[in-house]
Formats: sequence, structure tokens, C-alpha cells
Amino acid sequence: MITKQIAILYAYYSKGATASVPYLKTMSSIVFSLLLLIFNTLNLFGKGDIVILLYSENRIKGYINIAVVTLPLFLIFLLLFKENKLKQIEFSEVEKKKGNKINLLIFIILVLSTPVILFYKYGVGR
Repeated sequence: MITKQIAILYAYYSKGATASVPYLKTMSSIVFSLLLLIFNTLNLFGKGDIVILLYSENRIKGYINIAVVTLPLFLIFLLLFKENKLKQIEFSEVEKKKGNKINLLIFIILVLSTPVILFYKYGVGR
């Protein structure tokens, strides 16, 4: 089921402005969504201070810290979901529309939940 959702996302990025790099865009979107989910979960359970460890006054060191976290996830997804396999998965137009709606809903929920969780945990004026 997850592979099919990723294949639908791949099909979405195979058209339009991202048609030249659909696999990279798909994997980047998945990793970004996963990182956002991890960030929200850590903050929800009071472990958000871990994310502060990635911050650095030095811009280069900050980029390296972020790369150390994102690169392994990105490589894992590249190994788990090969482009050839994503191209081979077939789905109907109805499944594609439903899958696109689900992908969009997941992303909206992740993005909108971030400020809600941060406000809930840290509030204003605390």
C-alpha cells in the first residue's frame, strides 16, 4: 500500500515542471514528510530539544548537521523504493485521483499540525 502511494506520487511528479526529475522529487517529498512527522512527534512528547542540536551559528556546520540526519533517510528510501519498480506499478485513474488526494491530505495535516503542536507545547509568553 505504501509502495503504491509512493508510485502515485511518482506519477504526479512525472508531469509538468518536475517531469525531468520525478524520482528525486518523490524521494525528497517522502523524506521531508517523514522528517516533519519525526519533528512533530518529538515535540509532542516533549523531546523537541533534540532538534535544537542540529542548529549551529556556523552556516556550513548547520548544513552538515542537517545532511547527517537527512542523507541516511534519503539513501534508505532510494534503496527501498527503486525507480524501475515505481514505474511498473499500475493503478487506475480512480486510484490515482484517490491517492493524490490522500498524499495531499497527509502533507496538509503534517504542515498544519506543526504550528499547532509547537503552540500547544510552548505557547505564547512561556
